[in-house]
Amino acid sequence: MKTRTISITTRRVLLIAAIAALGLSGCGGGVNDKVAQVCIEGIAAEIGDHPFESDAKKFASMVREEGEGIVVVESTIVVDKGLTSEVTRGFMCRVQTDPQGKAAPSLILLQLGF
Repeated sequence: MKTRTISITTRRVLLIAAIAALGLSGCGGGVNDKVAQVCIEGIAAEIGDHPFESDAKKFASMVREEGEGIVVVESTIVVDKGLTSEVTRGFMCRVQTDPQGKAAPSLILLQLGF
């Protein structure tokens, strides 16, 4: 499995996108739903123009705490579904959350399998 880290610029863009998405969504959704969305946005930024199929509800149900304010999601996505280049890729997404709920979750690390 190849490890990829996200640059500071990409993190900032993802953080801004996550904050905007949270602002538009109102108060709905729990922390796990927000974590799943941060992971999906990180994957989208990482794989670029390739369409992928993911399941936000499944990801939210798989969130596990790794330490105070740090959560992890490990699952799979399907990239290029229906095309000859279709592939299932595993991922691990580590997200920083605010235990007090004052700050939006932010992506710390994203690892995609090939």
